[in-house]
Amino acid sequence: GTIRKVELSPDETKLLVGSSQGLWLFDAASLKTLWKSITRFAVRDAAFSPDGKTIAAVGDTNGVTLWDASNGAAIKTLFGHTNWVAAADFSSTGRLATGGWDNTIIIWDMASGNPLRTIPAHTDVVNSVHFSGDGKLLVSGSRDMFVKVWDVEKGTNLKAMTGHMSEIYSVDITPAGDVAVSSSATGEIFAWDVARGVRLYNIKPTAATTDVRIAPDGARFAAGFLNGDISV
Repeated sequence: GTIRKVELSPDETKLLVGSSQGLWLFDAASLKTLWKSITRFAVRDAAFSPDGKTIAAVGDTNGVTLWDASNGAAIKTLFGHTNWVAAADFSSTGRLATGGWDNTIIIWDMASGNPLRTIPAHTDVVNSVHFSGDGKLLVSGSRDMFVKVWDVEKGTNLKAMTGHMSEIYSVDITPAGDVAVSSSATGEIFAWDVARGVRLYNIKPTAATTDVRIAPDGARFAAGFLNGDISV
């Protein structure tokens, strides 16, 4: 099936792959398969909890499924979205955020499994969400071509940044929360000053950019392209 997500565990010893058929977990060093789980939905995004013990997976379903990272067993499914779910990310404090086709972002109470806050975030599909290092800020990108920054505790919009001329596929934010990056269907990559809400620079690749991720040091980012290339 089509691979849509590749993620290292927090301790960098395991590699998670999400595809249109399910989830696979590999040993990062040997690439030996540790477990696989065939899902009833195409996985569009997945994320490890900070302790690496739980995986949240989302996709072509309105539920958010939690998995035991040690054996691939489904723990429970969280319900709150009214349409498919496209994006998921855990904060460093263990809070989970998801975004989807219902144009909302949900911040989840992981203890109860209920939505802690539902934010009417965009006017179209929310394709990507990522927390800052301290978990206080959340950046989101949407088909509506906006990049938005949110106060997680209050659920309020701090910045709404425009400039992309096509659907935004991916966003990320530095651990310090000072710079965000975004990528779109036309391939353009923008870097944003979060505090001022202005564009710092843009890069124009020749292929559509499917994903952008910032390095832990906040100094570099990697981009994946629809033609199979990866650039840093």
